[in-house]
Amino acid sequence: EVAYQQQRARRTWDNLCALYVGMTRPRHALHMILKPPGRTKNGKVSNRGISDGSYAAILRQALSTGVQERFEGGQTLFASGEPQWFSLVKSEAITETQGQPATSQPLCIALAKATHSARSWRMVSPSSLEAQGRVRAGDLLKLESPSLQFGSLIHAWFAQVGWLGEEPLPGEENLLAAGRAAMPEADDDWLREHLPAFTRMVHDPAVIAALAKPARVEGVEVELWRERPFAVRLDDRLLRGAFDRVVVTRGPNGTRVALLDFKTDRVEPQGQNVPEILERYRPQIHAYRQALAVMLAIPATAINAQLLLVNTGQVVSI
Repeated sequence: EVAYQQQRARRTWDNLCALYVGMTRPRHALHMILKPPGRTKNGKVSNRGISDGSYAAILRQALSTGVQERFEGGQTLFASGEPQWFSLVKSEAITETQGQPATSQPLCIALAKATHSARSWRMVSPSSLEAQGRVRAGDLLKLESPSLQFGSLIHAWFAQVGWLGEEPLPGEENLLAAGRAAMPEADDDWLREHLPAFTRMVHDPAVIAALAKPARVEGVEVELWRERPFAVRLDDRLLRGAFDRVVVTRGPNGTRVALLDFKTDRVEPQGQNVPEILERYRPQIHAYRQALAVMLAIPATAINAQLLLVNTGQVVSI
């Protein structure tokens, strides 16, 4: 039952990401053609057609201002903007990026329910690229191991931290609330049990330095992202995930980015296994850098990527 619910939630998230990407790519107009929901023998709209999680069902629920029973086909459920937009734009300005000739017709996108194999984009998450995608057979049966639970909790708590050394640390109640939101199945005793470990982490001088605000420079703006989700198309893949922490610096000399990814891996004495940890996460961090480069329209060389091994306070560049 737990595995089924996790798979269903993951599939729903993937579908929403693909729908979001499809709807935000048109430059001039977006037209969506939906199949009406099915009907029962007595002529009523089938509940399955309303809540089956398909693109059509999602859009009907979100955009329609009418009553579900009125879906007959051939209707306009939602409209916004100027339908004759193309008459207001000079024809030479309407060109395709693939070198196709200009057209006077608006861009149309049809979204319909399809099998996974029929989709043009393969869903990929950066975390799935760890160790080149190799997974031990035993791990497949561990739906929520203690180490994964601890890692999820620490990530949720670090998402509450702003500029260390400049802003106050989140209080216990705020941390407990964040822990409950991230892990609804955990009780407060378990959350409190791990508070000392997190407190030790955020008081580590190396961690404070890594999460401190950059020195103020005239004419330079600094923006902090914490646990920011993203969905980016890379070739034939739809890369989706969330950045742990990103610092975007914009100034006269362009945009520079510092990407910091929190890891709770156990570090051996004298850091003997740090090179192994780096190799394990290198593909994941590379995917994050690609996504950031696309999102911010900057070269990957402008992105400084680092791992923060929170158990020991080590910051390692990739």
